[in-house]
Amino acid sequence: MMQRPLTVEERNNETRSVLEAISQTYPGKIQKVIKQGDRIKLSAGLDYEVDDINAVEEICMGTPKGGIPYDAIYNHFKSDQKAVMNIFEEKGLKEGRKNVLPYSEVVKSKVGLCNEKAIAMQLYTQNLMESYLITGNLSEDENDFANFHAFNIILSPKKGPHIIDTENPILINGKINPYIVPIDKINRDTIIKLSQPDSDKRIYGVL
Repeated sequence: MMQRPLTVEERNNETRSVLEAISQTYPGKIQKVIKQGDRIKLSAGLDYEVDDINAVEEICMGTPKGGIPYDAIYNHFKSDQKAVMNIFEEKGLKEGRKNVLPYSEVVKSKVGLCNEKAIAMQLYTQNLMESYLITGNLSEDENDFANFHAFNIILSPKKGPHIIDTENPILINGKINPYIVPIDKINRDTIIKLSQPDSDKRIYGVL
C-alpha cells in the first residue's frame, strides 16, 4: 500500500526535527537566528562577528514583500576569495589564533563567496519565515563530501522546506536562475534529498 504524500506542515516538521537534532550534537553547524554580536565560525581560524543585524537591508531594499532577495545578494557579492582574505588581514581583529572581522566590513567591500552570501540570506529570511544557516557540504557524489559549502534552508509555511544556494545559481542559456529547490527529505545520515529534476544533480550534506 502506497503511503500518502506528507503535507507541507509535516515536511516542515520533519526537516525541523532533523536540523534541531543536528544543532544540538554539532553546535555551530546550524544557526537558526543570527543575533547582534553573534560569532559565525568559518574555517582556518576565521570568524565573522555580526556587528550590524541590519547590514543587508539596503542591498535587499527592492525585494518584493515576502520575496527572497536572491538576485540582490548574488549580484552584490563578487566571488573573490583572495579579496575576502585581504579584508580579514586589513580589518580583522586578532584574538590569539583567531582573526575576527565585523561582517559589515565584507558587506561594504562587496566581495564574498558562499559564507558571505549565506549569512546575508539568513539575516534577511529569518525575518520572513523559519530559516537556517547551514555550514555543510556540496558534492555530486554521496560518498565524497570534501567540498565545504554554506547555504540556507527555509521552511515556507505554504511551500514547505527548500534549500537556497546563493553562491551557485543555475545557468540556463547563459541566464542566471536562482537555486531555490524543494527538499524531499533529510536522511538520517544528514544527506539532503532534493526534488528532481530541480536539483541540477547536486547533493548537499549538513555534516
